[in-house]
Amino acid sequence: MISRWKDNSNCFRMKTIIALLFCVTFVAAQSGDISFVQKALLSGLRTVCRFKVGASLAEEDQIRAQDFANFNEKQKCLIKCMSDMFHFTNEKGEGNSEALHRLLDPVIGKERATEVDNTCKNLGADLSPCDRVAKVYECHAGMNAVFLFENLF
Repeated sequence: MISRWKDNSNCFRMKTIIALLFCVTFVAAQSGDISFVQKALLSGLRTVCRFKVGASLAEEDQIRAQDFANFNEKQKCLIKCMSDMFHFTNEKGEGNSEALHRLLDPVIGKERATEVDNTCKNLGADLSPCDRVAKVYECHAGMNAVFLFENLF
């Protein structure tokens, strides 16, 4: 009984952390800047995802450097984990245009956000979820539209 409560408690804590991080990131996107505290919270979420997929700090640094040609499966799944946490993608790796626009529109404008979304959202439809999200992330980076991920990684 206690073990089950502990599992539910951990799940609740994780969902609470994710909700808080989403709110912090949304506010940051509205202001166009992310504060030190917000970066620390995002770093915590990155750590959760890194442990979840088994990625190393060096692999995370490679994502930050946008070394796409050499990404391994753990790195791709780390990007997917972060995207999932912010509801940019679902478990299949499909994009959520509404969530993307909610965060991109205030920063790069609705027209530019629509261009980014339309250009990138259908890439990698035949790939695994992690590969697909990594391909979309690469597209966003190529269009200079990874403002949020620059702070996430």
